[in-house]
Amino acid sequence: MVQKGAKSARLMLDSELVYKQLTGEYRVKSPHITFLIKRIKTLMSDLTLEFNLVPREENRLANQLAQKASKKVKVKHQKFKQLPL
Repeated sequence: MVQKGAKSARLMLDSELVYKQLTGEYRVKSPHITFLIKRIKTLMSDLTLEFNLVPREENRLANQLAQKASKKVKVKHQKFKQLPL
């Protein structure tokens, strides 16, 4: 979440794939990811975004919690309505 009136934000990422997609080093193949990247790029017109790649070994606790949560939640693949930009 970005505070109202904020001029910049730092995104800490532990996914090298997502980091490289956001920074333009890798192209995005998946349509739903392309949509999300476009939304982030739209935010960048009003906000300076800094992307930082955090090695997973430095982010061990968050990674463990995410894995634990993903095992408890059963997600059915379904289509979600995407909001306009």
